[in-house]
Order: sequence, then structure tokens, then C-alpha cells
Amino acid sequence: MRPFYTFLPGTVLCFALWLVFSGCAKDGLSPGNAGQIEFLNSGQQFPVYTSYTDIPGVTQDEIKTIEAFRASGRSFVYGMPLSAECFEDEDGMGGYVVLFCQWLNELFGLEFTPAIYDLQDLSKKLESGEVDFTGEFTADLEEFNGYFMTSPIAKRPITSTRLINSPEPAAISTRRLPRIGFLTKTIQAMVEPILPYDIEPVHVTSSEEAYQMIRARELDAFVEDGYEGEAAVYHDLAVADLLPPVYSSIIMAARKAELAAIISVVQKYLDQKAFYHLVQLYNQGHQQYLAYRFHSSLTPEELAYVKDHDGRRGNIPIPVIMEKANYPVAFYNTTENAWQGLAMDVLKEIEAISGFRFEVISDKDDTWVNNLTQLESGEASIISELVPTNERVGRFIWALTPFASDNFALLSKEELPDLSVNEISYAKVGLVTGAAYTDKFHLWFPSHLNTVEYPGVAEALAALKEGKIDLVMGTRNMLLALTNYMEEPGFKTNIIFYRTADSYFGFNKDEKILCSVMDKAQVLVNTTLLENRWLNRVFDYRSKIVRARQPYLIGFSVLMGIVIFLLIVLLQKYKESGHALEIMVRRRTIELEDRNKELENQKNAVHAAYKVKNRFLANMSHEIRTPLNAIIGLSQAEMEKAQMESRDNLASINHSGSALLSVINDLLDISNIESGEMELRPTDYSLPALINSAMTAAKLRIDHKQISLRLELDENLPVKLHGDKQRIVQILNNLLSNAIKFTQKGSIILRVGFDVVKSKLDELILIFEVYDTGIGVKNEDIERIFTDYGQTNTESSRSTGGLGMGLVITKKLTELMGGSIGVVSEYGRGSVFTARLRQGIADKTAMGEKTAEQLRHFTWKEVQGKKPCLSYARVLVVDDVPTNHAVARGIMRPYRMAVDAVISGQEAINIIAEEAVHYDAVFMDHMMPGMDGMEATKRIRNLGTEYARTIPIMRLPGEL
Repeated sequence: MRPFYTFLPGTVLCFALWLVFSGCAKDGLSPGNAGQIEFLNSGQQFPVYTSYTDIPGVTQDEIKTIEAFRASGRSFVYGMPLSAECFEDEDGMGGYVVLFCQWLNELFGLEFTPAIYDLQDLSKKLESGEVDFTGEFTADLEEFNGYFMTSPIAKRPITSTRLINSPEPAAISTRRLPRIGFLTKTIQAMVEPILPYDIEPVHVTSSEEAYQMIRARELDAFVEDGYEGEAAVYHDLAVADLLPPVYSSIIMAARKAELAAIISVVQKYLDQKAFYHLVQLYNQGHQQYLAYRFHSSLTPEELAYVKDHDGRRGNIPIPVIMEKANYPVAFYNTTENAWQGLAMDVLKEIEAISGFRFEVISDKDDTWVNNLTQLESGEASIISELVPTNERVGRFIWALTPFASDNFALLSKEELPDLSVNEISYAKVGLVTGAAYTDKFHLWFPSHLNTVEYPGVAEALAALKEGKIDLVMGTRNMLLALTNYMEEPGFKTNIIFYRTADSYFGFNKDEKILCSVMDKAQVLVNTTLLENRWLNRVFDYRSKIVRARQPYLIGFSVLMGIVIFLLIVLLQKYKESGHALEIMVRRRTIELEDRNKELENQKNAVHAAYKVKNRFLANMSHEIRTPLNAIIGLSQAEMEKAQMESRDNLASINHSGSALLSVINDLLDISNIESGEMELRPTDYSLPALINSAMTAAKLRIDHKQISLRLELDENLPVKLHGDKQRIVQILNNLLSNAIKFTQKGSIILRVGFDVVKSKLDELILIFEVYDTGIGVKNEDIERIFTDYGQTNTESSRSTGGLGMGLVITKKLTELMGGSIGVVSEYGRGSVFTARLRQGIADKTAMGEKTAEQLRHFTWKEVQGKKPCLSYARVLVVDDVPTNHAVARGIMRPYRMAVDAVISGQEAINIIAEEAVHYDAVFMDHMMPGMDGMEATKRIRNLGTEYARTIPIMRLPGEL
């Protein structure tokens, strides 16, 4: 006898096979009973009767009446208005009514003929007997008293009709009340409460009147109970079901008493829960209507194209490219080994309407670049999604309307904090080669240097998951791909850009007829419904896999027990080796600590060198700026009273001194920025005054050049902002000066605008755009103009001058303010520099049309109060350079103050100690030989008297 364990493998195998096949039986379809129809895969059965005599409850009198009709050869007219349920084309009549009459023919063995009548004539035709039955009446028993009627034979959706490509009422409601037309108050009462926006209702007398009012833009839309009467005739209308859906019930009705038996039998059919069969007929009829609308909208050329590519006739299919990882638009489902997504569903709907047969020719391993190559070469006619960009215009063509809409976004892991826009420049960002959202990223962040490109979306998301990058540039739907499809938790949309990323079918540039045909078919597809299905879909592959692997869990547990036992043995064996390893680790730790100390010492040495350099630059700038300030100040003062022949010389001296001072200031700014000592000093400032000052200075710089200077600005800009005015002026002056320097003739335009910061109502993004028609920048030099100290064009630098520091400083200042700067240039044609600065809003009052117009024409004047008279005041100026005394007196002369001056800190200390004169303030130079201003101030405070302790002592500005 064999031991028990020899039978164990066979027993386990049999048990596993039983689980597999029992699961298959449970998942399969139950065989339906004859004469029944199953609702999807639910197992719920609905009866279908092929003869009226089989319907439970049919009486002998009813059978006698119907058989008499059959014996006499009686036929019946089923009257309906022209609609989506009853229409006529070159092949005859079609729609739900035709299918319903065919079913009545089979059920009763009688002939029911559909016929089209004007809606207003139906009641009269029923009274006269010209029409026997209709399916147009709604289930309002009081209104049709005296008629013989069934319960509903169909649920007709309430639809909204508008001109194709016109805005939807929901979009209009953000600006004004949409004007919606209604044929009856009943429809209005059903629809108005469920709309998520207010409307202006307009009552019309007919669908024809509504159509004419829509064409005349007197109505935004016409809401009716779904039969689409005018849409069946006019092909410039777009028809859509209302969301949330609203339905009206339609009934089968007759006026003559002799027809009551047929109405009664149909009602008993409906009482047997056979309504689902009619629902299927209604959907089949609506599909016929969509095909009818599609074919009747085609031109002869388009109609010929459709016939040549009719898949039902075995013609050649249309080759399509699907993206492998663009969930939910298009993707390859590796679990189900199938191409899926919203684009596939839209194409299936178009197949049903047009008769086309689409064939996916993509390989699941193709990259996006390969996809575009196949489309451009003509190997494929359509691609699932292609975002229009300037670079692609002329290479491809697009559908007129998108089939889905999304937002551009930056994705990250959950643990990465939510970033602000100015922090993106410091993050490592993954981009997909050739993708439209990659082009958008380069456009929005032109100076971003820390990016990594990947051949496809899947590779970029994998790098994000592995922590190789901080962010991935894509769309919000990429998060659905990670969470809903890939079932990868722990990711989020870190930043959402409120710029829509619409999904369009892209076409080979030679497929213009196909593109036009697809446009006309897509209008008839409810893409919103299909998109919502994908946005709300959740996959559950992991739990299915777990259930499938359940039989292996026991064996795996035993195997793990063996592995744990072996690990215990190995740990015991290497216990002594671990002790030696611990000693090695301790020794290595000591070495690392010594290395860290050495690195810290090197860091301190570098920091000390920075301090020495900064001190040298500060001293040098002071020593140079002191005589320069005297030259600039005194020459300015002398120009006012000099003769004409001397004034030009003085102006040249003043201009040269200012230029040299600007170079010194730039050197000091560079030093402060690189050492991290540059600080912003935000205050409230007048934006018109800032713009006027910059434009006036630019106008003076143009001098004799043949350049027109123009200002364009948004009149809605706030009049007062909060920020570092001095640095903003410096940025604007640098951009304008750069444009003037490299433009010999043509024009320079300054555009000033703003973007709203939606997360903060008291902030905005101030935008400066400087356009010039100068020499431009070569492509290979664009990346260097914000980083290299020097001009990119050596030949032009000989004539323009300068050290090339202005743009470097401008970039660093914009980044310090949390902003960005970029350039778009065409060599030989000109450049556009764009700076974006985050600013606070000090006064939300808009600048207005009048102020904007004055600024554009250089006529704006700042309203300034009269300078106060300070003739009662007396101040002491302490500066070791006597010429600065004259400059100080010139600055303070308009205030009529009495000014005394000394050349050393010790003299100032002696005067304050004597108290012979009581000064209202002391202006102290901070850098003087022997005793600097800081030391002199300290000694004055230590004199101990009330006067010495309280007198205001202010630093004398270096720019004096």
C-alpha cells in the first residue's frame, strides 16, 4: 500500500482543476429559455412572444376581433412626424417606428405601415380614420381623454439642440443667462429644476421657429422631447441628451373604438415585463437614425470615400495608430492583451455609424516618436491623439472638435510637498520626447535646466516611481493611469495648470477627406458619456490575481518555513563574522568623521574667502563711487546754470559718470547675489510711476537712433503693488537697455500684463514683455545669455559696449522674487524677452483707460505734493570727501534746511559733546579713514547725554 503523501500531488491537482472549472461554470452565461431575452449578463430573463395568442390574458373576444382583421386583409397606418424615430432616406423609411411596425406585423400577422405626417395634423388624421395608430403622444391621460392608449412603449430622452460648434449653455451661463427655447410648458417644468444654472426660457410655437431663432442667434438652444425633428432635416445642428438625463414616456394610441383590441393586446404584452425587447428596438432604431444623419450630411466626394472604405463590404480597413500608455485616451492593456481607451470606444461608435472598419497597426512596444513617424509617412491614416502645436502644423491635420478634455499637470509622489511655481526650477522633471506637454513645459519654463527625457509615458512614470526624478510633466489623466489602471497608490497631481489639454484625432496630411468625414461622424457620438465612463472606471486586477493564486499559498507558506530555518542556520554560522564586520564598520566610521571635518574646514575657508572678496568689493565700490557721485551730482547742478556751449560737455561728463557708476553697481550686485547676501526690500509702490520712469529713461537712451518706442499695457492692472521697487526698476531698465543697445532701427515694444494667482487673491504675476527688431540671438547662444558674463555677439559688443552683466543680474533678481525670465529670438529679426514676477497687491483699484492712454503717449504725470519747507531744521553731514558736502547741500536745498559739514567722525563727536548747536539729524558716511561711521555713531551714543542718546543718526547713502 502506498503512503498517503504519494497521493497528495494528484489530490491537490484534482482540487485545483475543480476550482478552475467550477469558477468557469459560475462565470458563464446561463442558457436562456426559448422565447426569452436575457438582460446583459445578469441572468435576468424577459419574455419575447412571437404570436399575440401566446400572451397571457388575451381574451377570446380580442382574438376574434383580430382574426376578423386578418381575414379581411385589413392594414393599418401608423402615423408619426418626421423625427429621429421615423425618417426617410434613399433606401426607404427607417428608425424605431419602422422596427416597431415590423414587430407588430410579426406579432399580429397584420400589416402596420409607418407614415410621416405633420405634427399638427396627427389628431385630425386620427379622428378622420386616415391614421389608425400613433406613437407620438405622451402619457398624459387627461389631455387625450377618449383615446385608447397603452402604457409607455419607449422612453424618449429630452435633448438640447444648438448650432454645431456653438458654445454649450453651461459655458454661456458663466457670462449671462442662456436663452433656451421650449415647445411646451410641460417640457420646461421637467427640465428647468435639474439644470445646474439659471436660464431665460423662451416659448416657441414650432420646431421650425426654434431653428430659425437659433440660426439668428436669438436662441442659444432648443430643448424638446428627443425626436429631433429639425435636426433630421438641417445638418448644421448638434443634438445632445441632457445631463442629468430626463425622459418623457411615449405611448401607442388609437382614436377609433374598433382598434381597442389591438391596443389591449399590446398592453398585456407590456404587462408581462416584455418592455426590454422594445428598448432594444428603440436603441437599434436610434443607431439607424445616426447613420442616416451621417450619410445625409456627406458631400458626393465624401460619400464615395465612405463607400470605398465600407468594412461591411470587405473593403480595406483604415490603419490607426494607438498610443501604448496614454490612459484613458488610449493604452495597451497588458493584462487583457488588448488595445483599450476612450479613443477606441469613439472609433467603435463611428464604425457603427459610418460602416468604416478601423485596424490598429501599432506595436505595443512602439515609442511615441515611432508613432509620429508612421503617421507622417502615411503608413497610418489616424492617430488616437495629437495635440496641435506650431511645429506640427503643415505635417499633420486635425479633427475640428476634441473628443475629450484634460489639464496639463506635474505629477509627483505623495510625500513630495506641494510646490509653488517658482520652486519648479529646482526640481528634477521628467519629460516625454516629442510630446505636446513637453513643448508646453519648455514654453512655460524656458530656462529650466534639470530635465530628463524619456521615450514614452510608461518610462517616465517608472522613473518617477523609482525616485529618479521629482516630477513628470503630463496631464491630470496620467494620475488615473497610475491609480485606477496600474493600481499604484502614493502619487498625486502636485501642480495643475489651468490650461486645457484637449484630445483630438490626428491625421496624415493627405487624409483631408477622411478628416472631414470623421468630424461629421464624431458630432453624432456622445463623447462626454464615453469620457465619464473612463474617468470613473477602476480596475481590480490585483485582487483577481490574489484569488487566482490562492491554491499556491499553502505550498508557499511551507517553502517560507524552510527558508526561515535555513536563514537561522546561516545567521548562527556567521555570528563570529558579524563581530569582525562590526569592527570594520567602526573603523570606517572614524575615517568618515575625519573626512567630514576636513570638508568642513575647506567650507569655512571658502566662506572666509567670500567675505574677503565681498569686503574688498565693498571698499572698492565706495572709493570709486564717492568721487563718481560728486562728478554726477555737481555736473547735474552746474548744467542748470551753465551756458549752452558748456552744457553739452557737462551732460557728457554726467552721462559717462552714470555709465561708470552703473558698471560698479552691477559688479556689487553680482557679488551680493553669488554670496547669498542680496536682500529684497519690499514696499508699496505706484505701478504707473514705475512704468513712466522706465519708459522715459528708455526714450532718453534711444537718443539719435531711428527706433520707435511703444507701450502696450493691460488697463486692469492694479494701480499699487507691493514689492522691491528698486529691483523691479532695475530689471525693467536692463531689459529695455538691452533692446536699445542691440537695435539700430525699427521698433521696441514694452508690454505690461498680469496673471491671476488663484490660490492667493492678494497676489498676481506681473509680466514684462520687451519686443525688439534688433540683431537677435543665435540658437546656440540662447542658453548662455543668462549665465555667461559677456556678450554673445562679439562684433556687436565692440559698438554697443558693456560687460554683459545686465541679463545675468536680471535672471538672478527674477528668481530671487520667485519669478522667471525667458527669451524667444530669431537671429537677424529680433527678440522677445519675458519676465514674470510675483508681486503683492497693495491697492486693487484698476489703472484704467485714462492712465493707460497717458502712459502710452508719455503724458502721464505723477501727482506730487509740494515739498515741505524745513527751514527750521539744521543737520550735520559727516563725510571725509569735501565734494560730497556740496552734493549733500544741493540735494537738501529744496527743503531749505541749514547744513553744516565736517570731514571726520571725531569732529562730529566733539560737536555733539559740546552741544553748542542742537542738530535735528546727523547724516553719517559709513566708510571713513581712521574711524568709520559705525564706530563714530557708537561713541556718540556713549557720551551719556540725553541729546547724544536721542539725536537721529542716519547712514549717508553711497549713491549720494
